[in-house]
Amino acid sequence: MMKNKLWVALSLIATTAAPGTQVFAQDVQLEEILVTARKRLENLQDIPVSVSAFTSETITARDIRTLEDLAGATTGLVFENYATSGLSAAPIIRGMSLPFTTAREQNTAVFLDGIYLQRQSMLNPGLVEMERIEVVKGPQSAVYGRNAFAGAINYVTKGPTDELEGFAGLTYGTDDRFDYSAAVGGPIIEDRLLGRVSYSASEFDGHTDNEHPYAGIDPSGDNTEDKLGGWDDEVFSAALQYNAGDTLSFEVSYFKNESKREPQAFHNLDGARQFDGTDPENTLNCLDSTTTTSSGVLPVEVSGYHAYCGEIPYEPVYRDDLAALGYENDIIVDPRSFAVHSETELFTARMEWDFSANWSMKYLFGYTDHSGGGTGTQADHKSLLGEGITTGVLGFDPETGIIFDYTDSTIFNSNPEEELEASSHEVQLAWDGGGDWQFRGGLYYSEIEDANWNRFFFSEPCNSQESCQAGVEDGDPALPDNFLPGSGHALRGSETYYEDDIYALFAEAVWNVSEQLTVGVEARYTYEDKTFEQINGVFGTEATADGGEDFNYFTPRFTVQYQLSDYRMLYSTLAKGVKTGGFNPVDPEVNPQQQVYDEEENWTLEAGSKNTVLDGALLLNVAAYYIQWSDQQGIEAAADPDGFAPDVIGNIGDVEIWGLELETVYNLNESWAIDAGLSYTDPEYDEAIYSPAVNDANSSFGCDDITCPSDGDVSGNVLARTSKEQAQLGITYRAEMSGWDLSARLDANYRSKMYATPLNLADNGSRTLANLSVSLRDEHWDLTLWGKNIFDEEYVANSFVLPSFSGYIVGLGPKATWGLNARYNF
Repeated sequence: MMKNKLWVALSLIATTAAPGTQVFAQDVQLEEILVTARKRLENLQDIPVSVSAFTSETITARDIRTLEDLAGATTGLVFENYATSGLSAAPIIRGMSLPFTTAREQNTAVFLDGIYLQRQSMLNPGLVEMERIEVVKGPQSAVYGRNAFAGAINYVTKGPTDELEGFAGLTYGTDDRFDYSAAVGGPIIEDRLLGRVSYSASEFDGHTDNEHPYAGIDPSGDNTEDKLGGWDDEVFSAALQYNAGDTLSFEVSYFKNESKREPQAFHNLDGARQFDGTDPENTLNCLDSTTTTSSGVLPVEVSGYHAYCGEIPYEPVYRDDLAALGYENDIIVDPRSFAVHSETELFTARMEWDFSANWSMKYLFGYTDHSGGGTGTQADHKSLLGEGITTGVLGFDPETGIIFDYTDSTIFNSNPEEELEASSHEVQLAWDGGGDWQFRGGLYYSEIEDANWNRFFFSEPCNSQESCQAGVEDGDPALPDNFLPGSGHALRGSETYYEDDIYALFAEAVWNVSEQLTVGVEARYTYEDKTFEQINGVFGTEATADGGEDFNYFTPRFTVQYQLSDYRMLYSTLAKGVKTGGFNPVDPEVNPQQQVYDEEENWTLEAGSKNTVLDGALLLNVAAYYIQWSDQQGIEAAADPDGFAPDVIGNIGDVEIWGLELETVYNLNESWAIDAGLSYTDPEYDEAIYSPAVNDANSSFGCDDITCPSDGDVSGNVLARTSKEQAQLGITYRAEMSGWDLSARLDANYRSKMYATPLNLADNGSRTLANLSVSLRDEHWDLTLWGKNIFDEEYVANSFVLPSFSGYIVGLGPKATWGLNARYNF
């Protein structure tokens, strides 16, 4: 079926080659792309690093505005948005996934104009006026420092220009997609002072119908309405550049982004363990076992299915209680849900000074102020019917014991809400005498104040107009252990403050051994002084933890590059990546061994080749890599378990990864071009324990050594949330038509299945998506018709497992969307 659909789309492109069109009178040579992957401007094909780069023209034509779009066009990059629409986002390079989603630092570092974006809800500056986007693969700790563990994503914005230019643009699309943007830049004082300002806004109602009976009720505050996956974003940026002379320049810039995101379409799969006892209707399908949970203040055994095996279904699984209300396979998301409302401000100042023929100096300052959070999400029967919670004690029966007071409530968890303030300084000196040697070195310092907390909202089930519109109030955090406030209240949960001071010294030496052979060494020494203080425990209980720890590490990279010809090159690198350690909010007097977890590190060996042949018409790049990942950070069982204990992070084991990547672009002639990418990644646990599977008194799964190992040993299994195979294929047609430049493009991207947990029981299934764009351009106008997921493929995009409640949150991919961009350039 997909093959037939692709041929239909190809025929649409072919119709653009009708009589009356003329091919471009141009060379078939590929365009040169310049990147700053090594913090200096270089030709993409000349550097011994695996990089996928996208120019501003490509970004606009293909409407690349989210990390999902970027991942669909990039070999070796996977992105999971989850139901929370980016609040727990996770870009994954070469299979190096995070075992948990609320980490303060990611395995893939993201930068905007050289400034580190630490929090997940900062990672999608989709409306910013981009010069290019670079995806740098493999550990980049020697160049970028902390947490460029698997690689880095660089967003490079468009800066001031020495000629007056600008644009005004509109986008109109399906499901009330409406964008408007404008920018103007140029000289303020000729040859001395340059400036640029831009503004963009985007609204989108969403891509999937919400079948909740009160989906259109519009509760007060941020909420979700008749569709899911919508947004309301706004971005402003400004920059000034002062040229003090030919060798000295200064630049300051300001960026502000406000983003409101509805949840993505999702549904729940519910197992035996639920918030307070057991679910009488179990929608999982395997691992029939018995575990212990809590009901009130007492432990209780629950029996039934604790896992899902096989491909996770796109449609919700039938439940009697929902069917009785007339809902069987419907997507039902509570309209009071809201994924994330974030605000980010970023200020940068930079100086570049060539103070002699051989020496140059750069300075970069960055200041970031960020806040983000939402009300959380809820769906299915938990929205319409609620779930039982224990709110107190009614009395005591001498025969049966304590009589608890229960109520049905719809529970939202806003985890995490966050505030971050950070500043950084980097000074770099470089020497290039024009001979066989080049040197670079510098200093880096960053100071970070970071807070995160969560709130639980207890609301009446949304089964009437009155209950759906009712708001929530802040509740009293001083509650007896394990008792919860009734409906209509909110409770502030775990609240932790962090302070980080990071110091680094870095250096690089490059030796041109001959005209063909170049070797290089980069190294970075990092020292971190980190402290934390927990203000509230889980569910507002008394704080239990504070402390501090110093971390220091050395991250080198060795490079060998051999030039076969002017346009063909072989390279090999050996690099070390380190991701810093951190803290768990546990009582150090009761559980001192788990308060601090150590750094994780990897050594990556990569060999590759970059080639531009056939008189510049064909680009062919290939890279093979091997990764040894030790002391992986993951979830482990708390030594002092509590029914409401937060996740405890520890160093759970080792991972081994093999992989191969291929990228090619071929201008067949002046009219037709094809591009393709292939990625194969084999990430396996070498030695690792997945603690929720361990069959002990605290087990979440109750593994039986048949369905899954009772000792939690997942050695040999594939890492969760990674795809072994990825592929992209694009076909482009170009011609001149009545004074306009015509470009039509069809592309498709494939991703193989991803397992939901290290147990490798449930998977999201594979999927193939197709996109189409047709553009017309002249000297001033740029018109683009684009479509994403044009065949309306229904697929499970991701799944998030809650072992404590044996539940799966199943995130669904965006449906088909279409739009028209109209832009006037001057």
